[in-house]
Amino acid sequence: MFAAPSALGIGWSYFPTSTRLNQTVCELVDFAEVSPVTLCREVQTESGPRLRVQPSLLDSALQTLDGLPVSVHGLELSIGSASGWNESYITMLDEFQAMKPFAWHSEHLGYLLIDQPDGERLNAGVPLPMPFTQEAVDLVAMRANLLVERYGVPFLLENAVYYFPDLPADPGWDEIVFLNRLVDSSDCGLLLDLFNLHCNSLNHGFDLLDALARLRLDRVAEVHVAGGKWVDGFILDGHCNAVPESVWTALEWLLPRAPNVAGVVYEALEPALPLIGEATVREQLHRLRATWSRFRSRPGPGNQAWPTWCSLPCRNIAGRPTHSGETFRRASAPGSSPFRRPPDSRSRATCSVGGGSSAYSWRRHLRWLPSPPKYGTN
Repeated sequence: MFAAPSALGIGWSYFPTSTRLNQTVCELVDFAEVSPVTLCREVQTESGPRLRVQPSLLDSALQTLDGLPVSVHGLELSIGSASGWNESYITMLDEFQAMKPFAWHSEHLGYLLIDQPDGERLNAGVPLPMPFTQEAVDLVAMRANLLVERYGVPFLLENAVYYFPDLPADPGWDEIVFLNRLVDSSDCGLLLDLFNLHCNSLNHGFDLLDALARLRLDRVAEVHVAGGKWVDGFILDGHCNAVPESVWTALEWLLPRAPNVAGVVYEALEPALPLIGEATVREQLHRLRATWSRFRSRPGPGNQAWPTWCSLPCRNIAGRPTHSGETFRRASAPGSSPFRRPPDSRSRATCSVGGGSSAYSWRRHLRWLPSPPKYGTN
């Protein structure tokens, strides 16, 4: 059974060599997303290459992130490889969790490793997309369940960007059907990369919001936003720019309809940071904070959060009922006037999105909760 993580807020990717920016950004975010492979070096062993956490890099990360919750974003698992995933990554993640527990972890939905007929294992360098087939669902779902059991925290899979047209697919399947079948068949959640889906919609000619309306939004536990660039007629997932307005629009559409989103991360690639600039990074995080706060509350004393009871079906922007699993959490309160906030700003009457426990009984403090936005219901 899928267990949604407790809400954290907005996040940022940790970069080992960007010490000054990390320190600045940590003051603006609620959690850090760490890719443990960036704290590792590959070493050769008798059984082949292995990833080893470097103590100096880990110590620096722990010092910078002291007191800040952490999620893990994997880059090297290769969960979709037919011949097996990257065991070296699993060993490294075991080691990392023992030193720095994480709220949840995620991985790219794709594969890096390809075994040749002569036994040589090739690394593609970037995740390649999965075929949209039941066979691929069965392969990945089994491995996702093993990861949920192994680490005891939610495991999320991130939708991929792809550039080849006409990927192999079962009849009637597309990317959204594939993602829905995957979460139906496993205990994993989704890390919804809105910019990836935006790229796919432009490169392959479908409507972004129509695709989102068909997705199992109740299984979306984290969201990535980013920016890229156009090259030779394709928009590339470059993580090298500000978030485009169409992605902001999609995020604003998504948040009230995805009840289990625990965090939203603004992504950038470390080599692209000089191109983006610190001022743009800060501006994007401030805008992300404002967007998050419209639908969720920043964790902490004296702040409000939406309650997690009374799920009502949503409609998409065209007025059509959405997937049966899509709900948003709405206060069950008499009348339409806003409730009062706590008189003491230090008082805590929060209820975490995604099923976390409230600081106090919601029945006692119902009057403190805000009125939710007005959305159409059945």
